[in-house]
Amino acid sequence: MNLAIDAHEISEPEFRRRYVELGRVGARRACGETLAEGWRLVERAIVAGTQMASVVVSDRVLQRPTKDESRVIAMVSAVGIDTHQVSPAMFSQLTQGRSYGDIIARVALPARFDSGQADLERILVGVDVLDPGNIGALWRTAHALGVDGVVWCRGTDPTHPKAVRTSMGSCFRLPYVHHVADPAEMMRILTKCGWSHVAMAIDGGTDQVQAGHRSALWVGGEAHGLPADIVAQAQFVMTIETVNSCNSLSVNAAAAIGLSHIAVPKDD
Repeated sequence: MNLAIDAHEISEPEFRRRYVELGRVGARRACGETLAEGWRLVERAIVAGTQMASVVVSDRVLQRPTKDESRVIAMVSAVGIDTHQVSPAMFSQLTQGRSYGDIIARVALPARFDSGQADLERILVGVDVLDPGNIGALWRTAHALGVDGVVWCRGTDPTHPKAVRTSMGSCFRLPYVHHVADPAEMMRILTKCGWSHVAMAIDGGTDQVQAGHRSALWVGGEAHGLPADIVAQAQFVMTIETVNSCNSLSVNAAAAIGLSHIAVPKDD
């Protein structure tokens, strides 16, 4: 079965540039966009109401679409998003060889949130979480546990395509602040807005933290955890005991346990 779409033409060099540039964090930050790769992620972006600049489909999709791909193409057409048809070779160039399906989209980054908003109760703050897979997992965990927003500090890049994929669409559901250069200054700003802070640490804390209204859970990078000054300034320090042969949990597992103390799941 062939699938018909209203495909738009665009010059090849410009077309390639618009997508390939999103492989660089600086370009993603400058244009406020990232990539959603594969029919499942494109579908979840549409359902979440995420703004899309354009969608690209491989010739293969239009010639032999799966049931899921047909449904997503129909959704794309229904909301009037510019759609471009390219050869498999061009598609591979646009994704720089990544293979997660034959549909990709340029999507707007989630809206930023104001830490002073009265309706925010729980946020997650990540500092120097470098692995995109861990970032995506944290997005998903935060969404599942009812967090109202996420703050990403210093070396953390939540716009990386792998982070977006691993989030399974949760990144489209949560407002966030990213590329915060100074986490200590962010902590001071949040404190002035009435937030209390729970810092996850390998040792020196307790596993019985019960934080109240407007609580921020802080998690650090995979190698070194949170900076000492952040832990020192937090009102609460949480440590999860592990068996002697394992000195720490993954950052996502630690965040899930920490958030279970301060976050209550809620309906979307």
